[in-house]
Amino acid sequence: MANCVHGFAQGQCLICQALGTGPGPSGSTKTKVASPVQAPSLMLDEDLDRALPATRSRSQKPERSPGGRSRPSGMKALFAIVGVVVVAGLAVWLFAGIFDLAFHLFEYAAIAVIAGWIGYKVGHMRGRRHRD
Repeated sequence: MANCVHGFAQGQCLICQALGTGPGPSGSTKTKVASPVQAPSLMLDEDLDRALPATRSRSQKPERSPGGRSRPSGMKALFAIVGVVVVAGLAVWLFAGIFDLAFHLFEYAAIAVIAGWIGYKVGHMRGRRHRD
């Protein structure tokens, strides 16, 4: 007697009887499905997780390796916030430095103009008194 694709005698295979794929207990032949696909035995667990992502539920997390450490998601958010604050602080510091430099240049130019005007007036007044 021949065996079904599941390895049982054809009249005794409950899988074939439930699916209606092999000969039933009466001996009548029904349609046959393709043989089952076997997963390769050399695949690692990570490869299976990547190949079959729908088999794992969302609440089920992948197991960590004994030496591996992962950060909680809260730490990632904290690092992102700290990074944004640091970049914003550097931008404000740079803008303030440029503004401060421009203000000092304007200040030096104003002092030079005022000192020149005072020097001109003092020299002009002195020149009138010491005329020959």
